[in-house]
Amino acid sequence: MKILLTVAAVMLAGAASAECRQGRADVGVAVTGWSARDDGVIVVDLENQTQRTFHAIDGHIQFYDPLGRRLPPVGLPSIGVIPPGAFQTFAMGIAGNALGKLPADQFTWDTCLKRIAYDDGTIEEFN
Repeated sequence: MKILLTVAAVMLAGAASAECRQGRADVGVAVTGWSARDDGVIVVDLENQTQRTFHAIDGHIQFYDPLGRRLPPVGLPSIGVIPPGAFQTFAMGIAGNALGKLPADQFTWDTCLKRIAYDDGTIEEFN
């Protein structure tokens, strides 16, 4: 199930208390693909790899340029219900981003999560 959700990106200051993992997060939320357009819009595919439905996440994607330099973090939106195994596709406008200037395979990323809110009312925190 793919849903297109357009949101303004929230720039987050840092990930001091977030768990960050290269590419696929082993906490159950993974960025499975992304692309950047010339007009500054980033499209990200997010997958729920947990066994539970969640309805909100608190975190960001940290991109790195080909030299390993950190780009401004891209905030993950608080999104609608995503069942286990389902995908959410969202597009964000990022002012002044460098991601559309080079092919996507030139960049690496970390998925940095602080919290996941499940539909059963529990909240999982990553410190």
